[in-house]
Amino acid sequence: MVVNKTTLEFNGLIGQVQRKEVDMVVGDIAISNEREMVMDFTVPFYFTYSTVLMKRLTNENNNWRKLADPFKWQVILLVIATLFLGSIIMMILERNNPFYTTALKSHESVHNCLRNRCGFMSVYGSISGLGMIVLNESHSDVHSPRSITGRTLFSTWCLFSLVIYGTYCGNLTASLTVVQETKPFNSLSEMAKQVDSYKWGTIGGSLWEELFMTSTTPNFKAIGEAIRRFNKTDPDVLNKNNAYHINKVKNEDNYAFIGDDGSLTKTIANDCRLTKMRERFISLSIAFGFPDKSPHVLIFSERLSRMYSSGLIKFLKRKWWRSKKEKCDKETTKAEAKQLKLKHVQSAFYVAAGGLALSTIAFGIELLISKIRHWTRCNVRSGLD
Repeated sequence: MVVNKTTLEFNGLIGQVQRKEVDMVVGDIAISNEREMVMDFTVPFYFTYSTVLMKRLTNENNNWRKLADPFKWQVILLVIATLFLGSIIMMILERNNPFYTTALKSHESVHNCLRNRCGFMSVYGSISGLGMIVLNESHSDVHSPRSITGRTLFSTWCLFSLVIYGTYCGNLTASLTVVQETKPFNSLSEMAKQVDSYKWGTIGGSLWEELFMTSTTPNFKAIGEAIRRFNKTDPDVLNKNNAYHINKVKNEDNYAFIGDDGSLTKTIANDCRLTKMRERFISLSIAFGFPDKSPHVLIFSERLSRMYSSGLIKFLKRKWWRSKKEKCDKETTKAEAKQLKLKHVQSAFYVAAGGLALSTIAFGIELLISKIRHWTRCNVRSGLD
């Protein structure tokens, strides 16, 4: 990082090269205009971007609502609204349909059923997957509509229910068998909005510290201001050790590390618990650093150019990074049958308990209404006597 912009004095490794205390810096040194003014670089041997390292999050903490996970809340509300709307339309059409007053005069019980409760029962039965047989006339006890109007409406409703039911079951199976990875943020703008719940840092004296601390770009400026705020209570957010930040991400749930995509990808390949932000920013050209006018620059540049053009650098990258990264991807995305624990299906027990509670309340209300009616009848009779 530049410690004196007037004389372009650097600290850290760049400062050592500038003062000619070392003959060469081997590492992921990014080329910048300021650095090129005080030192020499070889040809770039690697091109990468900046990104943010964080710990993987899963949906294991939301097992209590597993039954609702397959659909967004907007879909759930729309299905419920459609259920009640379909029931009301069904009852209105069946109540005013002349079919039951002409063709089914002897079936008064069926007529009463259709006039009062069959609309909701048939519609609810189909969407729950238990009422697909209601179109069969022999099952009049399941309150099936028997008019052409009712059957037409109910047939389209069954088709709608089949799609919803199948989609729900498929997504529920996937959510129970696949560990879904979620990220707290995928861009710098989203990251800046979580300044109260998340903390982040970068290598002190690096290109990233200088950029975020001096930038006037809104997103970069917000990230830099947050780093200043974090630094007041935790100076380690600007620790100069790359490994320290990585360990901090592993040991803390709400810490993120800003670094280069290349080295962080290698870190993720070695530890499947980690992931990185989707957005990439600040393109970087990586090269070896030498003191100004060093005679070794051309020699190393020639060798690096040969390695790059021959594909050796890409081969080494695939050898040391790709195999482990693919292993992590398979572990986090593959679907396989597994034994489900109670925490995975606890939402089903909540539904059962809720249904038991509602039925108990309904029983109490019906019992109370029955006693009130009985008491009313007894009073009427005693009044007549």
